[in-house]
Amino acid sequence: MNKVLITNIKDPTRPQRSAAYDLSIASWKVWCDKNDCELLVIDEFLFSLDQMSPIYYRHYWSDMVTLNDDEQILTVDADTIIHPDCPNFFNLTNMNFSAVHNDGDYDWIIRSIENYQFEFKDEFTKKFDIFRYINSGFIISNNNFIWLHKKLLDFYWNNQNKVVSCQKRYGVGTDQPLINLITNENDVEINRLPYRFNMQELPRKGILDDRMLFTKIPGVYHFNGIEGGPDKSNYWLTKTYNYIFR
Repeated sequence: MNKVLITNIKDPTRPQRSAAYDLSIASWKVWCDKNDCELLVIDEFLFSLDQMSPIYYRHYWSDMVTLNDDEQILTVDADTIIHPDCPNFFNLTNMNFSAVHNDGDYDWIIRSIENYQFEFKDEFTKKFDIFRYINSGFIISNNNFIWLHKKLLDFYWNNQNKVVSCQKRYGVGTDQPLINLITNENDVEINRLPYRFNMQELPRKGILDDRMLFTKIPGVYHFNGIEGGPDKSNYWLTKTYNYIFR
């Protein structure tokens, strides 16, 4: 049975950030039941906040669940809502490491790659194509890529202070720049799925409004890059869930 893993940690320092995450999980439960998948939720801290951001926890999936060799796992952000009629993306991977291109804020993407490559120039030496940059909020993996997730975690722990410093200084993400640079450095062939499976930067696509036009595309709606921060993201998470499921 394929798995879907979501991290839903209630950060006491930023409680508003996760206010609507339970609705995300509820939408994924409907989809998983419909598609014979198991939904897993990480809801407890594995490390203190000053050690590691919970966003990295998903890369520990192989320590939490055992997959058969023909099974796959999706790790997905909790600021998403999945439409119940979304096609089964697990059927489109051919058992390859799969994700969706981050088609959105290219200033953010360029700064992400250039700054991290500068800071870690000895570790990341290969030229990176920004049009191959993936969003880490939707990644399908399997037993063949456990090494890749472990490599990312090893890199984090071996460079913890420097990685955290980069995140604070440049404001360009947590695990996302690293997974892009590590897959690139190790020549991992990524199966890039269509945009509908991780519909990011919805305001920039011109379809995020009260007409709810984006829901006409049965897919995964990712409420990132929304002006107004967590409060506005939670507004759209809640509105979308209620529009589809109630």
